Amino acid sequence: MIRFLSEMSFGHTSNLVKLGRNMDPRQSSQLMLSLVIPVFNEEHNIMPLFARLKTAALQMSEVRVEVIFVDDHSTDKTSTLLMEICKDNDIFRYLRLSRNSGSHIAVLAGLEHARGDAAVFLAADLQDPPELIPRMVQEWGMGNHV
Repeated sequence: MIRFLSEMSFGHTSNLVKLGRNMDPRQSSQLMLSLVIPVFNEEHNIMPLFARLKTAALQMSEVRVEVIFVDDHSTDKTSTLLMEICKDNDIFRYLRLSRNSGSHIAVLAGLEHARGDAAVFLAADLQDPPELIPRMVQEWGMGNHV
């Protein structure tokens, strides 16, 4: 789920979690944004999600981006697809929980492994449009609290 923490509303909700010390993107072009995505049995959504995330990441030139997929011990082809995607794409990372623990635990695991100065988490089923993330980063870059 994505929750905006600002007073702005884009019609959806988004979570921007501050992880680092220098949170003003106007102060550094080296800031990193971590996108944390819990997944569970999403084999049919992985490729569309990957394509949309890759497009969104390319639109965010003001920050470096890492995408962390946290597999909540899927039993379908999700893990195989994610390992292939992450093997061939430097910004994508893959974690697999040792047992099914639920999406909240998966988000926490992703945040624990995140290297970014801030993090956004969203659902793998595309109920949260990745296309909103570049706008969120742009608003953040203008000094808005998102």
